[in-house]
Amino acid sequence: MISSRSRRPVTTSEPSSASLTGVAGHSAAEVRHLGDWVLATAHPYFAGKNGAAEAVAWTVERYHALASVSPDRFVMLKEVGLPSAGDAGLSEENQETYYAALVQTETRFAAFEAFDQLWKQYLPVEPHWGIFRSDRTAKLAAGVFAGN
Repeated sequence: MISSRSRRPVTTSEPSSASLTGVAGHSAAEVRHLGDWVLATAHPYFAGKNGAAEAVAWTVERYHALASVSPDRFVMLKEVGLPSAGDAGLSEENQETYYAALVQTETRFAAFEAFDQLWKQYLPVEPHWGIFRSDRTAKLAAGVFAGN
């Protein structure tokens, strides 16, 4: 679906569940075909996966599920991550282990997010998603991406 105005590819960004089960009266297939690519968000924390190993397994499963039902689309998890604090079992070490294992898979993804955002206070984990602290110093997870 190349946009007639921009003459460029277009897409939307929805949670992976929308592309797998549908949303708001639209089937999963309709959601996946809203654009030229499937760019989904997938946060294992919100699926109850705090440990690095189970979070990686869940993330990879989401990617494969989307890719298998979207053979005609480029699929990427455009927002994945695991917070480094704010709930039991979360730490910088756990976040680093998550990303280190995930980069070893064929999953296409972008890390969420670059920097901690302390102003996000609606859930205890919200200020802690970054691979860098709010003062721009690197967390352990930043090293996973060094040189890549």
